Amino acid sequence: MDNTYFRTAPLAGGVTMITDLSGVFFYLVEGKEKAALIDTGTGVGNLREFVRTLTDKPLTVLITHVHPDHSGNIYTFEDEQVYIPERDLPFLETETVSYESRKGYLLAMNHMSLPCPDEAIVRCRPMNTCTVRDGDVFDLGGRSLEAVAMPGHTLGSTAYLDRTNRIIFMGDAANQNTLLCCETSDTLENYYHALLRLKGMEDAYDTFIICHGAPVAAKRTVDDLIALCEEVMRETEKGSVIGKVADGLNPYGDGRRVRDIDERYNRLDGGTGNLVYRPATVFNKEKKND
Repeated sequence: MDNTYFRTAPLAGGVTMITDLSGVFFYLVEGKEKAALIDTGTGVGNLREFVRTLTDKPLTVLITHVHPDHSGNIYTFEDEQVYIPERDLPFLETETVSYESRKGYLLAMNHMSLPCPDEAIVRCRPMNTCTVRDGDVFDLGGRSLEAVAMPGHTLGSTAYLDRTNRIIFMGDAANQNTLLCCETSDTLENYYHALLRLKGMEDAYDTFIICHGAPVAAKRTVDDLIALCEEVMRETEKGSVIGKVADGLNPYGDGRRVRDIDERYNRLDGGTGNLVYRPATVFNKEKKND
């Protein structure tokens, strides 16, 4: 059931993909007894009312990371538990998901015109949120979602693994344009170790779900990103900076995209995963000061 602000499409494994006016994807996952909503989009329209047309099961909201296009609509969920990654929770108190930042995102995604009336953009309000930590498990009845810490895109970026249906929901933690250049990002070195851990879990999933471009990415995205991290660290240690400046993506202006892309963010060399990183935050401080 679609409406003015949201569209749906079925995915394998009993997952419903929801898309809002900014084009970001988020996901309703149903078990036999409960349901979970993974991310909430940019904050246009009343998402809670819409989700309730899709399921009447007890609902939990799981956020992959605190950015305006993923956590913008948490403010409509007054009666549900909303889980925020512990290391991202402080960002709710900043401008990261403010009305202004979400409006700016909508403008950027719609050629600098609003795709909706201004009053349809959800305003922030004080909320009682819960924290999610690595290893937390949410039992939905016949299927569970396990939190997997993926620091990189943000400090608290978290994926959710459905072992029963062999699906992992990545948020923005690993995709064709993984941004490590945000004000909320971790170092590339820490991200590399998170990727190695995720690689060690690859036997637990077949379907690799992301939130931009296309809902399903190739599992080899992880291998591509590991290789790019190793290349960036190796060249940085030699004093080289690789990649081209990716204009307009971050407040610092020096984010470097490692591999060239087309207009749809596809790598020109046929690879899948890609990185935009900051040369100043490749290594952890303790290593940079050695």
